[in-house]
Amino acid sequence: MAELSIEDSDVVIRFGPLETAFVWHRHLRVPIDCVRMVALEPEPMKGMSLVRFPGLGVPGYMCYGAHWWNGKRELAAVNAHVTAVVMDIEHAFWDRVAVSTPRAAELAADLAGIIMARGPGGCPPKR
Repeated sequence: MAELSIEDSDVVIRFGPLETAFVWHRHLRVPIDCVRMVALEPEPMKGMSLVRFPGLGVPGYMCYGAHWWNGKRELAAVNAHVTAVVMDIEHAFWDRVAVSTPRAAELAADLAGIIMARGPGGCPPKR
């Protein structure tokens, strides 16, 4: 299962060996300043497209990989019965990242606190 942590000014996601094969990344770093919103999703498969490339989606079980819709990019590493942290991101390669983790509530609360303390604004546009 993916490990999500807050290190310095980044949210870091480290994928396990099987997840790495599906998402084509060993880890992902997202600057906290680029995170626009964070939410908990107790049923992460609900409303998520299973069409992934690269990736794999198994109804009622898991969804790993990339999905593009309306010019937006989503990366998912979710298990059906494990709460996910969902981040909407601006000015970065990924527009949304969803990751299932047993510590989802704690991590989402920490991240939301950092975002609220930061106030309006955020990541400068990428060039």
